[in-house]
Amino acid sequence: MISGHTRAFVAVQNGCDHACTFCVIPQGRGPSRSRPIPEVLAEIAGHHDAGVHEAVLTGVDLTSWGADLPGAPMLGELVAAILTSFPGLERLRLSSLDGVEIDPLLLDLIGGERRVMPYLHLSLQSGDDLTLKRMKRRHSRRDAIALVESLRARRPGIAVGADIIAGFPTEDEAAHGRNLSIIRELGIVTAISSLLARPGTPAARMPQVDVAAIKARAAELRVAVAKERQSWLEALIGQPLQVLAERDGTGHSPEFARVQLEPGTMPGSIVTITPTRIIEECWHERRKLDRPVVRRLPQDVGAAFRKPCRHCRHDEAGRCAARRSRRCADPLGPRPRAAARIRERLAGTRFERGADEAAIKEAVAEEIAAILRPVAKPLEVVAFRARR
Repeated sequence: MISGHTRAFVAVQNGCDHACTFCVIPQGRGPSRSRPIPEVLAEIAGHHDAGVHEAVLTGVDLTSWGADLPGAPMLGELVAAILTSFPGLERLRLSSLDGVEIDPLLLDLIGGERRVMPYLHLSLQSGDDLTLKRMKRRHSRRDAIALVESLRARRPGIAVGADIIAGFPTEDEAAHGRNLSIIRELGIVTAISSLLARPGTPAARMPQVDVAAIKARAAELRVAVAKERQSWLEALIGQPLQVLAERDGTGHSPEFARVQLEPGTMPGSIVTITPTRIIEECWHERRKLDRPVVRRLPQDVGAAFRKPCRHCRHDEAGRCAARRSRRCADPLGPRPRAAARIRERLAGTRFERGADEAAIKEAVAEEIAAILRPVAKPLEVVAFRARR
């Protein structure tokens, strides 16, 4: 495998041309820039020749790919070119998509092409139309529902994840209720972020929601998603799944459900697993991140799902729960040079008194990921103490 990865993450786009009122990406990353099709195919060829079975297309605003290229091709054209050029590539996965930019060809491929993985992660942000307007998003609640209904009519087993902001400035209880209801209507199985308005954004100048209310609403949204996820996992029990083995003893099904594997399964291989039950892993509030709990899971051969808890990756001694033989000198992981750059970039950061630490962590995670993206695998921030 190239660089030891079980999947190939291929960045095909960077930057953003939009102006969402809560976002600083256009200022930090610049306008949208797309990699030409031949360049993308050349990178995937290297991964494919190395034996990688799954490629993941990534981008800051992935569905805007091609707008700056000659002829303004759309993302569906790139996906079709990859599938045509590499008939032996077994799995192609797409990262977060802006539903309003999904072109007809891409819609057909997601809905009907077996090698395009049946998992759709939407940059939804809210289920309330007025909030979406204040965010300067270009879709409505009805647009999101219609998109998911259309895809499920073509591909009933498709799973849906989404980014949803809890506590956007001016959000009232009615708007929060519409966030809860869209989780149920779309059957969203992975999601949720809370919001601390970033200085210099239009959202920071809007009337802010009380921090305690943001935390309470975010908790309610997580509960709603957990219920949908539970139902989704229960529906997959007893079904043979093609699982791509990771290095931590688990793997991902095409629908991106995490599955426990038999000990000794070779990372990067695709194996058929029929899950028998759901294995509960710890879930806890983000305010408890300073003292994360790690539970060792039973090694059921060919057994079951693990509920992902992105807050349980390291224990108090700095050992990674997914890679227990590896000690992490830094809470961000064993990457000292990258960690030094992060500290330098955040050294002068100050936050308002009383700001929620979990919300602050969400606010800086994107900046940290931007630093690490060129040199490292995707990052999950485990602990971050903001200076008051």
